[in-house]
Amino acid sequence: MAKTKRIGKDRLLELLRSHNFTRNMSGSHLARIAGFAQLIHISQDELVFTSGQRPRSFYLLLSGTVFLEMHTPTYNICIEKLQGGEAFGWSALVDNPYRAFQVRAQEPCWAVRIRADRLRSACKSNSELGLHIFQMMANLIARRLRSTELRLVEFIGPPVKPVKGD
Repeated sequence: MAKTKRIGKDRLLELLRSHNFTRNMSGSHLARIAGFAQLIHISQDELVFTSGQRPRSFYLLLSGTVFLEMHTPTYNICIEKLQGGEAFGWSALVDNPYRAFQVRAQEPCWAVRIRADRLRSACKSNSELGLHIFQMMANLIARRLRSTELRLVEFIGPPVKPVKGD
């Protein structure tokens, strides 16, 4: 299980200011998020959450590498490899979460874990924050979809172009 590391609010704000997902947020929004976020350490090979499990947190990966994997009874398929500066756990932020992938650390990682219930509530009460989170999540989901499409093409091959008849 990921270990929480206690740090001061100023250090947490600094980490949020420097992350790609939260970099362009206002200071007041970052301060609000910092109130329900914490720095965590994830050990090598640790599962952050498993396939089918509803994540309760949204994660900003600071360092290290995690795999987004599709888990089956016989094997895991790596859909995407994420590194510091990327985010995961977006399904925790929607009311009817999609629960397909598991997340596993390839190596020791540091991340900011943000309580999804509190972030959803903050977005509902502050439309400017909600809009920023929505826009960033839409981009994140689009990248995940593209990664999934590329892996699917690797397994089944590229689409065949129809042949036009004479």
